[in-house]
Amino acid sequence: MNIFKAWSIWKRFNNVQKEVTTMQTQQGKPWYTSLTVIANAAMALLSAFTPEITQLIASHPKAALVVATVTNILLRFRTDKPVA
Repeated sequence: MNIFKAWSIWKRFNNVQKEVTTMQTQQGKPWYTSLTVIANAAMALLSAFTPEITQLIASHPKAALVVATVTNILLRFRTDKPVA
């Protein structure tokens, strides 16, 4: 086998492997398995249906915003897949 032909075959194989890997990493997970979505939904439900938390948010809106923002940032660093 010619070395150039072997090199050509190797390059094609390597490109296919890269495409498969790229497709696998770009596929996301279902939105309902995202911890960020679950945490935001839990914060929204707690703030809407728990009078104590509603009062706490009303009296300290900046602190509530910081808690929600930090929670989202920490969960974003934890994830490795996009949401599909």
